[in-house]
Amino acid sequence: MGSAVGLCSSPRAWGCGWNVTRFLCFAAISWVLVTQMEVGAWTYHYGDTSDYSWELARNFCRLFYTDLVAIQNQGEIAYLNRALPHHRTYYWIGLRRINNVWTWVGTNKALMKEAENWANGEPNNRGMDQDCVEIYIKREYEAGRWNDERCQKKKRALCYQVSCQRSSCSQRGECVETIGSYTCDCYPGFYGPECEHEITDLMVNQTPTSFSDLEGSELTMNCTFKTVNNHSTMYVRWYNYGTEGLKKELVNDSDVITTLHLDNGFASLTLKNANSSNTGTYVCEVGSTARNLSGNGPGTQVTIENFPELMLNQTPANIHASEGSDLTMECRFTVWNKHNTLYVKWYKHRGTGGMKKEPMSERGWGSAALDLEKGFASFTLKNVNVTDTGTYMCEVGSTARNWSESGSGTQVTITPAVNQTI
Repeated sequence: MGSAVGLCSSPRAWGCGWNVTRFLCFAAISWVLVTQMEVGAWTYHYGDTSDYSWELARNFCRLFYTDLVAIQNQGEIAYLNRALPHHRTYYWIGLRRINNVWTWVGTNKALMKEAENWANGEPNNRGMDQDCVEIYIKREYEAGRWNDERCQKKKRALCYQVSCQRSSCSQRGECVETIGSYTCDCYPGFYGPECEHEITDLMVNQTPTSFSDLEGSELTMNCTFKTVNNHSTMYVRWYNYGTEGLKKELVNDSDVITTLHLDNGFASLTLKNANSSNTGTYVCEVGSTARNLSGNGPGTQVTIENFPELMLNQTPANIHASEGSDLTMECRFTVWNKHNTLYVKWYKHRGTGGMKKEPMSERGWGSAALDLEKGFASFTLKNVNVTDTGTYMCEVGSTARNWSESGSGTQVTITPAVNQTI
């Protein structure tokens, strides 16, 4: 939703002595789906030349607008204090003591404790006749706070014009005023920004429509639903129609997790460590056994592909070097979209059938380089000696998938350094 805010003025005359008034207004424009519609705005108005008793101030507001202002929250108070000019007698608001209860006369609602904004020590009902309320606009201290006053005192009128009209919310919900606009609290059975849509017996939606990934991945499907009656009587089931179209109900286990929030009309299904057998169409079914009612989501098409064969190429096949040399081996491998799930390790086999040992765990054995994005790894031995002789192999795999492949190996032969005698 977008909104435009402006300061407007408009002259109005009143036979009882009112002069020019000005009003502060918001203009709000709402976009609902693809339809753009202009929404009436909650506007503020104030007299700019004369002061009047609370009753006369209210009469003016009701004649030209809706009523003396009814303040709903601290945001409105902050706005009024910022936008209105200071006046030495301050402004009347639509709060009055009726049957010993502070009441907003424009809405006929009692002032809630959490919404009070009294100045320090107020209301004090000095003289036992302070039944009306003023607001301190731009006061040096306690700006925006309220004070109870004698209703015969003369002050500026602070009026408001409602946004809500008879046609608001399609007459299918309660119209709730906000600054510059309004929101709709829809009655049961209706939904939408203006409560313009009617809920049928049961409405079910499911997302996403499709999902494709490699085996070992994790995926989640969501199901939302609306019904006229209480959600607490509903059930949600998930079914998988496999590649052969067979219907299978899914229940919680180590690789299937379902969640359900009936009050919010929401359910989800998560498949963990998926494999090709999980390929198929998944559908959520929502219903009520007591009402013999059920409805299905549109379904989610899931495609899980087998992990492709990994192609490794390790070079060089052989290295012959003398003690004290530095030497490097390289390993190149196929890159997939899920390359970030891979690991690369280097091992050494000492002789035929020798023990497998990870060189990085042995002190002084050079360094390794790894670039998963490019499918490249290397291992460097520095200052070698004859004990470094053996077969070195790179291993590429995925711990999550319990799967790995090894390179063809590099045979390293280190010869002793020859001492030269002069």
